[in-house]
Amino acid sequence: MIIINEYCYSQSLINSLKGKFIPISHTFHPGRIHSICEDSIGFLWVAGEDAIYRIGLNITEEYSENNDKLMGSGPFHNIICDSSGNVYAVGKNGMYLLDKSINKFIRISSPYYSWYSGERQLLYHRDEHSIYLTDEKIFAKYNISKKEWKVISTDFGIGGQVMLLHSKNLILISDPRINLTSTTIYNCKNNALRKLNYVCGISMLEIGDEEVLIGSWRDGIQVFNIVNDVVQRYTTKNKYKEEIFLAVSTCPQLTGDSIVWCFSEENGIHLFHIKRKEFIGHIDNEKGLGDFKITAMYLGQKYLVLGQQGLNIIPLDNPRISYFTLKGISIPNTKVIIPSQIYPYSSNQNEIIFSAQYFGAISYDLDAQKPTRFFNYPDQQSIYKIEFNYFTQLKKAIDKTYWLNTQNGFTIIQDDKQREILLRDPELSDFSEVTHFDLGNYPNIWACSSNLLFLTNKVGRNIQRIENCTLGASSDVNRDLFYYRDTIFIATELGVEKYFKGKFLEPILSYNVKGIFGLCMTPAGKFYALADDGVYIIYNNQLKKIFSKNLNLSRYNYNMIKADHYNHLWISLKSGLLRFHTENLSTTYYNIPVECLQTTEDRKILVTQSNGYVIIDPEKEASQISNSSVLINTFKTSTSTVANNHLYDTILYKLKWSEKSYAFQYISTQMYQDYDFEYETFLVGLDKEWQSQKLQNTIQYNNLDPGKYKFQVREKVNDVPSTKITSLRFQILPPIWMTWWFRSILLVSILSALYYFFWFKARKKLAEKERQLEIQKIKVDSEIKVLRSQMNPHFIFNCLNTIEAYIVEKRDDEASVFLQKFSKLIRSVLENSQEEFISLSDELTVLSWYLQLEQIRSNYKWDYSIAIKDDINTKLIRIPPLLLQPFVENAIIHGIKNKIEGRGVITISIQKNQDEILEIGIDDNGIGRNESTIRGNKNPFKKKSLGMKFTMDRILNLNDKDNEKYYVEIIDKFENGEPSGTTIQLFLPYKLLREAP
Repeated sequence: MIIINEYCYSQSLINSLKGKFIPISHTFHPGRIHSICEDSIGFLWVAGEDAIYRIGLNITEEYSENNDKLMGSGPFHNIICDSSGNVYAVGKNGMYLLDKSINKFIRISSPYYSWYSGERQLLYHRDEHSIYLTDEKIFAKYNISKKEWKVISTDFGIGGQVMLLHSKNLILISDPRINLTSTTIYNCKNNALRKLNYVCGISMLEIGDEEVLIGSWRDGIQVFNIVNDVVQRYTTKNKYKEEIFLAVSTCPQLTGDSIVWCFSEENGIHLFHIKRKEFIGHIDNEKGLGDFKITAMYLGQKYLVLGQQGLNIIPLDNPRISYFTLKGISIPNTKVIIPSQIYPYSSNQNEIIFSAQYFGAISYDLDAQKPTRFFNYPDQQSIYKIEFNYFTQLKKAIDKTYWLNTQNGFTIIQDDKQREILLRDPELSDFSEVTHFDLGNYPNIWACSSNLLFLTNKVGRNIQRIENCTLGASSDVNRDLFYYRDTIFIATELGVEKYFKGKFLEPILSYNVKGIFGLCMTPAGKFYALADDGVYIIYNNQLKKIFSKNLNLSRYNYNMIKADHYNHLWISLKSGLLRFHTENLSTTYYNIPVECLQTTEDRKILVTQSNGYVIIDPEKEASQISNSSVLINTFKTSTSTVANNHLYDTILYKLKWSEKSYAFQYISTQMYQDYDFEYETFLVGLDKEWQSQKLQNTIQYNNLDPGKYKFQVREKVNDVPSTKITSLRFQILPPIWMTWWFRSILLVSILSALYYFFWFKARKKLAEKERQLEIQKIKVDSEIKVLRSQMNPHFIFNCLNTIEAYIVEKRDDEASVFLQKFSKLIRSVLENSQEEFISLSDELTVLSWYLQLEQIRSNYKWDYSIAIKDDINTKLIRIPPLLLQPFVENAIIHGIKNKIEGRGVITISIQKNQDEILEIGIDDNGIGRNESTIRGNKNPFKKKSLGMKFTMDRILNLNDKDNEKYYVEIIDKFENGEPSGTTIQLFLPYKLLREAP
């Protein structure tokens, strides 16, 4: 059905009228049209704002409260027709069925069924003979046969305008609102609900043997495989390195069997190749980028996209830094999952547990790459109404026991179970969320909010509230808490607060400090504090600055300073990670993102990132970096990233010659202040001297020749080059045609080819010579046989007897004529047998003499004729000599000689067909081959004629010699079922025989 300007058109009527649009109702004005359907007999049913309409040719019928044909008011959101002709409608006040007996809509929704606000949609399932309904909260099923409802979900949470699609027993419920985009998939067979977040516009596609759902989402598409229940996401950012926002309310469209068109609200159309699983093109509409952006970055050798559906990281292989992945986490109703602290969660180290901001805690299987448990995620029903904040942290107390802070207190995870400890109660009305806690005095736990300090135990009892923090703390800053020898050290705005045995001690003040953000202690017992303007050591209740530098700290990172066992402090910056040596005050910079720092039980540094985490071994790191002040971070070619993360010359990287460019990125491990600083590079194998790069920390080389190279980089401070040089070795492999083994193989191959070429040529020449000799021998033998068989001895003997009879009977004139013709025939046969080819004219002359002699001998009992087409020049055409006579002789002896009734006729026809082939036909009306064979078998004294056999052998030899097609067709003729003669067709290569003599 079609609606144009509020006029309705029936598709069946349009088809019957050969595509012409004819309005079927001019009086139909329903206001807003919500839904329309066509029943089995061609009527249109329209759900309008205040009524339902039935429309046909010259018929418009209204169903509403006004005419008492519908008990209920509008608007009516959806109307459908089932296969039995029933009409169902759903509106603000319920669901209705048309009672055909009284022509009224009757409400059929059950009394217990609660209707919610928002528009409702219906879907008829033909196989189940049932109707599915959705509104803002309800997803229900109505059994038409049983006339009863079944509520599938009462907390659907989709809201807004919904759309239902149906295919393969799957129902898709899509919410097109930009801020709540999602698609829920309901399996009618097993009643399973699956929700795809941030997906709305969705299409059903068949890709080969697989059936998938393609949905637009954020900056790409999601592909849901119906068979194996797997969801895969693909983003335009993988292709264009830019942030693209696709229209989630628009269904992707499939072109052909491979290309999916995805529509962007703000910047055009993107093409996705479903088989290659990547975006391959972009059609720009010049409107710029959309407002919805995702976080994306390179991590190692792979590209990382962070979206609100989870995290996708590919692990890297590095001898000192181990990367783990949190891949494919998809949890409903959550924001971007940003993991913070991560701990091993099983003895075999294949499972981890981590916290997520605004979320809770997740245990994750690294081998299977999927989450295994969720602790207190927001969808879970909890009597404590746990809420999570930005500062969600996870800490390990003892084996298999973890503490997770929330806005109200803590969640304790122990042996895969969880329980809650509440710090908030009516007496603590000014309590704000826990920003930090320390388990150093476990089972006693210290916790702080932005303005309060708490002490509790492992079971959540004896909660003590400590007030009167003299220094205070800013509520928007994540402060640190440290426990040491019964003393709680609290990082504050102006210094360090100390709490000892129930009372606050004199604080450690430094009025020049811009806020303390981190506290740590080395294994040697030295206590350090971290501030925006540098690193302080706490000594004799004083803060003493030992490193002065604007560190550009992140206010929202956790555990921003940690100490290792090698006199190093590890500091979290906004731009990366800094290692500070407490004795020689040197620094090393790492260009990696940092969210949180932790020390592991095996004395390693755990760097938590928003997309995974990095484990650094301080011992190995110290030995590697001690001889260099510059780190090579990345080595890339024109097509890929070869390696990254602190590269050294311990490995020789071998690269293909096809690479066109080679780029290096490097960075100083020192943080210089007020110095004239620059980088210098030297490529061994190309450069003649060191090249100054100023402050440029990248360099690229193009079109290098094959060979071994060593890239070197160093610092130059105050015009003094550093003696510490960082190197990286690589080799450009030559192309295959420049390798010694390829040249050797090529030389051997050429020599072998030449040898076999000349050997094969000699063999072929010898074989051809032998073949020609054999053909010549066969030809000679054949010619001898042909000559012997040209004139049948009986024919010659009979001719001589005829001459003798004429002489005895005194018929001298007739004897003379016969003798002349006989002598000419014998002379021509002898002359022509010496030639390889003769003219067709000469061949026909000899044939005429032979036919005349045979006529005389048979007393003219039969006739003959020779028919030649006008375009045939018999004098210019050449054929093998004496080729036709054996066939004519065979026609006389075996054909017309034994004919009893009627006069015999032999017809010889000559013509050229359209393929430039000479056709010679020899036709007789004799007794036929079968009858002749029968009579011959009855005569035991009759000898077998060899003339035909020798002639056929001769034709085969001509084919071998001239490589042309000589062939013969023999056709038996019948008249009224009886034999009536034989036709012989000879086919000769005309174009090779038309040279002038």
